[in-house]
Amino acid sequence: MHRELEPQIPAASAGNENATRPEVVILGGGIAGLSVGYHLSQSKYGSFRIYEAQDQVGGLARSFNWHDADCDIAPHRLFSQNKALLKTLLSLVECNKIPRRSKIVLDGKWINDPISILELLRVNFPFRSLRLMMSYLTARLSIKRPFGNFDDFAKASYGHELNELFFKPYAEKLLGLESRQIAAAWGKRKLRVSGFRDIIRKNTKLYFKYFYYPKAGGYGAFARALGKPIKHNIETQHSLEKIVYRASEKIYECQFRNRQGDTVTTRSPALVSTLPLSTLLNLLGHSIEFHYRKLRLVYLHVNRDRVMDEQWVYFIDKSNIINRVSEFKNFYPRQSQTKKRSTILCAEITSDPDCSASAVVEELQRMKIIKAVDVLDTKRIDIANAYPIYDTHYERKLAEANEILKQYPDLFLLGRQAEFSHQDIDEIFDSAQQMAARYLKVLAQ
Repeated sequence: MHRELEPQIPAASAGNENATRPEVVILGGGIAGLSVGYHLSQSKYGSFRIYEAQDQVGGLARSFNWHDADCDIAPHRLFSQNKALLKTLLSLVECNKIPRRSKIVLDGKWINDPISILELLRVNFPFRSLRLMMSYLTARLSIKRPFGNFDDFAKASYGHELNELFFKPYAEKLLGLESRQIAAAWGKRKLRVSGFRDIIRKNTKLYFKYFYYPKAGGYGAFARALGKPIKHNIETQHSLEKIVYRASEKIYECQFRNRQGDTVTTRSPALVSTLPLSTLLNLLGHSIEFHYRKLRLVYLHVNRDRVMDEQWVYFIDKSNIINRVSEFKNFYPRQSQTKKRSTILCAEITSDPDCSASAVVEELQRMKIIKAVDVLDTKRIDIANAYPIYDTHYERKLAEANEILKQYPDLFLLGRQAEFSHQDIDEIFDSAQQMAARYLKVLAQ
């Protein structure tokens, strides 16, 4: 069965502001897509529809209940230096202000996150700290040259010794590339070790001392809050199969397969894509391959009141299959937690995305974090396109993609996978607001 949906034009009536407004089609119901829809609705523009392939919205920012505990699809946190933006987000969801507690396990040592140069020198005193210091000072005093890759950038910024100890192993484990194959631009945004000037200022996102987290429902409460006022504009279980741009009409035709197996075709003059960029290009008939890293999440139900004090613990060494482990209990104030004697851990793995839950348990037991006998249940969730892979060719390919997309008017990209740019929820929400305002301005001309 096939049905075709014309651009949505509500029947004209007194006070109906959408009477002559075309429908905007939004591809993807994650935080990015929901944020665009939310901002359009806040601008009194109700003529849009969100199409999501899964049976629920939220994407990587959704939550689920497991063993009477709210669990996230990989734990997130809300923090922003934009006070107005933060106020808006906190008006959507009632949150607790939680002190940040995270650690880094490096060469068998538990270190504060973010690491400072001073702490690295202290825990490696005396012999290795001398090498770290000499290497660091040499790098800081050297003449800076253009960086060809992540390896060059890390060594030029912090020295050979610190790169070999910290940056290189974690970057290679996370992205699955040799450090010389990783773009320098990724390092400029993601390096987690501070210099002396940063230690004094402590005013960047790297150094946030607290974050906000929903009082109930896990991080997915943000997705639910964004989706609630626009629930009638959302279609779930609609898999996108084809996009055709009719240049003569300036219309985008999108063909979906719905939950009943029927073909649904929409016609719209404006399209917002939160899809992986390579997927969108392929659907439009172009072939530029961007790469994404698969992520496996392993959840452990543990028969203990609490396993660790931190929200996150990062494992830097390549010998560890786990990137980081989180404990959901620690995302809430201690006084508000139940007395139930069990807890949920979430281990994130990219280096071996097919690893078993038992391998995760064995590694955590070997590190004396848990005992295998205390694990009551396990659960696995796989994310196919979790992390964009920023190789040394991605900036060139991104420029090529942007040139191609110039031929498609009123096609907007938003989100980490779509823009191939690392973004947090506050940045996505802000970009969505600007995107909605920009489209409404174009429409009014």
